[in-house]
Amino acid sequence: MRPDAPRANLARVNGTPELSTLLQPLLDTLSARHGWLACAMVWVGTLRTAFKPLSGKLSSLLERAIARAAETDDPADDLVLQRMFGSVWYRALAFGLDLCASIKLPLKLPARPENPKP
Repeated sequence: MRPDAPRANLARVNGTPELSTLLQPLLDTLSARHGWLACAMVWVGTLRTAFKPLSGKLSSLLERAIARAAETDDPADDLVLQRMFGSVWYRALAFGLDLCASIKLPLKLPARPENPKP
């Protein structure tokens, strides 16, 4: 048998090998050498699935609260928001929540309306 010939024991669907049989050697190698990676991926997938219904609601709630604070005439709250959005810990928190739980935190101040309400 030639080395470049396909193996005869591959499961075939409609004449093409199944994806699971093609990926199985890669998955076996990853699980043998980096078992923690499979565990981490399962946890991240579980967290993302569990928090998905809350993600949109929490994101809109935070955006509305920040927009209300940004619309006030007090420049002190705008300064606090700018410092918060510019801080390393907030960006790291936003990245971690987005990666692990699919919760998106706002990363910048909303634009002020040009014509303020009378």
